Amino acid sequence: MVSIFLAEDRACNFALETALSARHLNHYTYRKLQMPRVANPS
Repeated sequence: MVSIFLAEDRACNFALETALSARHLNHYTYRKLQMPRVANPS
């Protein structure tokens, strides 16, 4: 039983880290894409 709980906890942590990194990556690419538009309002 303990090993199952540890596996679930590890999977939950991995999913949380993946979601956070993906969110950070999306935010970074969004800012990177928005920057030239703000710099060059053409």
